[in-house]
Amino acid sequence: MPADPKITREDLKRLLIKDEATNYFLLVGGMIEQLSIDLIFEKVIREDRQSDSQRKQVKRMPQTEREEILYMTGIIDSGEKGKIGRAYGTRNDLAHNADDTAVTDVLNNVDSDIERAYDAVELLHKKLYGIDLNQRLSNLLVDDPM
Repeated sequence: MPADPKITREDLKRLLIKDEATNYFLLVGGMIEQLSIDLIFEKVIREDRQSDSQRKQVKRMPQTEREEILYMTGIIDSGEKGKIGRAYGTRNDLAHNADDTAVTDVLNNVDSDIERAYDAVELLHKKLYGIDLNQRLSNLLVDDPM
């Protein structure tokens, strides 16, 4: 490191955006994984075959394999599969390729990438629970008595 390192305002802003985007996409990735696991367990595996060991097996699958199962069974269509795959791929790019050009692409398109990732979570949530994610979360909010 140079004796007098200088970080520009733009460098600092970029670092902060990268950290926030990484945290967001790690959260989205976890939600995509869990919703995919729950959907497979709920809609694909027969009730008489459901067990802790089956759940562990589904959890150990790569996410792309879970997406393929959801697609092959007709739970998601090819467009939805693509949307989920792109959102999860963005998560992987940020989590595993910190200095890669893919990260630069994400940061240059962060607004559209965030929206696409939210849409992926939303569609999985709606297929599992039958309601929009924001409707489910709004039920958790307490009205302000004031």
